[in-house]
Amino acid sequence: MAASRAFWGRFIRRHPGVTVHTSVGQSLTIAGQVDRGEIDVGLLQLFEHRQRAADIELSREPLHWVKSPDLILDTTRPLPFIAFDDDCFYRQWAMEFGQSRPPGFTIAMTCASIAGVVSAVHAGLGVALLNARHVTPEMEVLESAFPLPPTIVYVIRTGRKSHSSAVQGLVEEIVGETRADGSSKVA
Repeated sequence: MAASRAFWGRFIRRHPGVTVHTSVGQSLTIAGQVDRGEIDVGLLQLFEHRQRAADIELSREPLHWVKSPDLILDTTRPLPFIAFDDDCFYRQWAMEFGQSRPPGFTIAMTCASIAGVVSAVHAGLGVALLNARHVTPEMEVLESAFPLPPTIVYVIRTGRKSHSSAVQGLVEEIVGETRADGSSKVA
């Protein structure tokens, strides 16, 4: 979902008096910032059942349990889980699942970056939850041993007081740049 240089150029030409500050963080952090009015627009990844009526859906994809084919799971002991940081909703969901079903999970590694989690899975450090675009041919998708995770949606969420023409213009540019069908219609 990377924005092209043309995207920023178009937005700046249409709104020359607007300053845009971009910050990257976990979706739960960004959602909180939008809700508190600290930022006007957030591009979030979340479980589909957490989507709000006012969110603008950009795309969706499945989430998968994965591991290295070399990792042998001992189901008599807590399973090693490769996690993003504490504010990651994947981690929260997995730990809830792990607490309710023996043998549960133990955190084998925590890493804030997708590249680090993917590398740890390849190295056989544990199981992880990854969205489909990050599952590689070198990984084994675990379909029967774990519950099916919820579907992931990518949405744009705007703050309750963020109704300026600049915010609407930014949202329309993001939608046009990131939607799979290329449409920029915002309801």
